[in-house]
Amino acid sequence: MNLKTAVSQLTQAQREMVSYFNDGTVSGAFSQKLAAAVAEVKADAIRGGNLHDD
Repeated sequence: MNLKTAVSQLTQAQREMVSYFNDGTVSGAFSQKLAAAVAEVKADAIRGGNLHDD
């Protein structure tokens, strides 16, 4: 991967993240993973659990 491709991917991920946190829009692969992670944390909090088995 060259630098231009890496920067482009990072920029796209940042746009998706901002869009997700501003208005809940899931627009691409990164924000889909982000939404799934947020849902997992919320579900765990509701169960009163701990994501880590510390």
